[in-house]
Amino acid sequence: MGGGYLSSANVPGGYGGEYNFAAAPASSCYVMQNWPTDIVSIGYEVGPGVVSGPPSGAATSTNPIKDAYSLSNVTTAPSWDQLAVLYGVDGLSTNFQDVGIKGTNTVNCSTGANSWTTATGNVTYLGKIASDISLESTLNNLQAEAPDINPPLIAISVPSASSTVSGSSVTLTASSTDAVYLASIQFELDGTDIGSVGTSSPYTIIWNSTGVSNGTHTLSAVATNGIGNSATSSISVTVSNPPVITSIATSSIGTSTATITWTT
Repeated sequence: MGGGYLSSANVPGGYGGEYNFAAAPASSCYVMQNWPTDIVSIGYEVGPGVVSGPPSGAATSTNPIKDAYSLSNVTTAPSWDQLAVLYGVDGLSTNFQDVGIKGTNTVNCSTGANSWTTATGNVTYLGKIASDISLESTLNNLQAEAPDINPPLIAISVPSASSTVSGSSVTLTASSTDAVYLASIQFELDGTDIGSVGTSSPYTIIWNSTGVSNGTHTLSAVATNGIGNSATSSISVTVSNPPVITSIATSSIGTSTATITWTT
């Protein structure tokens, strides 16, 4: 979100007063001059009429959105940033339209004032299809949702706890669910990753148990959701593989006796 595109009269202080560009004029200038791909901007004009806020009954201790508004000493506010996020997540959808005009947004590197021209360039801006009231409702509904503070549920189904495993093809399976979005499942043996990361449930890998020592080991599955909350399921398994003979030698061979030695 940055700049203005329709009329400088709509921006307090003219285009030089648009907050994001004016707050960091040198950076804004550099980005507009050097960004290698197309830029889609939500200009100042889109936000003033869309006034949104978190649910009035939310507690700042459990709702980070309410906390953010509280830190700004407001209960509602124009929604430029929220609209930019809405576009970033949902695209144009039924909320926005790409005006279809590419141009150049020249930013004064000292003041942040911007000048939009429809000459050849890589910048376009969005207009609204949905009404301000509709966009307010969309944002308020999203901001009313409780944050996902709970970790996923995760359980190892194969092998069973306290079982004995052996061989080069041991099946490991874990199942996980999350209220919003399951991002990954990773198996571990004694705290070290084994196999690749899975992104769907149930998740199965084949593990070669001959690469570890015989005895009791801790097998874990770690599930992580989309915002980084994680949970771990762990079981103990006993690895029991026969020794592998790597070399055999004979000596002192007689008519009825011989010495045989081997290395494992």
